[in-house]
Amino acid sequence: TEMPTLENLALVADEAPPGEQREPRYLIRQVSDITARKEMEEALAMERDLLHALLDNVPYHIDFKDRESRFLRISRAQAEHFGLSRPEEAIGKTDFDFFATQHANPAFQAEQKIIRTQRPLLNLVEKEKHEDGHVTWVSTSKFPLFDRDGQVIGTFGISRDITAQKHAEEARRELEVQLQLAQRRDASSNLFCGIVKEISHPTQTIL
Repeated sequence: TEMPTLENLALVADEAPPGEQREPRYLIRQVSDITARKEMEEALAMERDLLHALLDNVPYHIDFKDRESRFLRISRAQAEHFGLSRPEEAIGKTDFDFFATQHANPAFQAEQKIIRTQRPLLNLVEKEKHEDGHVTWVSTSKFPLFDRDGQVIGTFGISRDITAQKHAEEARRELEVQLQLAQRRDASSNLFCGIVKEISHPTQTIL
């Protein structure tokens, strides 16, 4: 039978006057069974590997923040969205480091409300204005983050980039407006032609 163990060795020596070397007498060896500890470590390692696989491969923006809305962990897609080479570069920073104030401040206020009320915010469409001026759109859901004692220690969120979808919607609305204007022009043209015909008919009769 094999089991993981933890061994401690202690040296016992004779008493000696100060400044003189003590003579070793014997060793005390303590062996403890740490099977439960190793099983827990392996379970934690598995959970850590699963989390890494999720954060490194999903195309969504995922982040974990503390009570001051500082990043604790972000996904690789979120790091790329921020223009970072590694997700670890975001640790300790906030939205104010990556976005203009008009987006970062409402996001901060929303997260603080989640911490106070312990209620999630679901499917919020956000317009993100970055520090360099370019704009992106995301659909975001944010949740309170609890510790094992049930205390709120921050928030976590998941966002989906819908910038292309928003651009397509804007293009469709613009096309609808142009079609409506074209229809109105056609209707006005047909009305004008009808009036001309009504006027020209009695004129032709007189001639």
